Amino acid sequence: MNRYMLCAVLSIGALCLAESFLAKKPVKRRSRLQLKQEISQRMGSLIELSSKSLEREAQIQQKLCKELRYSVEGAKESMLNRVPIKKLQKISADLQQEQQRRVRHQAAQERFLVSLS
Repeated sequence: MNRYMLCAVLSIGALCLAESFLAKKPVKRRSRLQLKQEISQRMGSLIELSSKSLEREAQIQQKLCKELRYSVEGAKESMLNRVPIKKLQKISADLQQEQQRRVRHQAAQERFLVSLS
């Protein structure tokens, strides 16, 4: 009889333990003020990231314009005139990937802009 009692107690204990994992815990809702503060912080972070991104974009554009000018002029300073064919192939592939990434990024920005309206 003791075995049955022990099994019953263990079974009940296992069921209680399993139920505690399955039971949904109440979700604590954030207040309007908390949400507004969180949104304001995220907006500030986004503005900071955007300004850093714009700085980096300006640097990239300067380098691309310089290389394009050298390429059009046929200048010896051009990186494209100094590297082997394999490197040129890699540069071409990298530029194509970057172009595709930027097209996707622009589309994501458009969607985000619409979501802010």
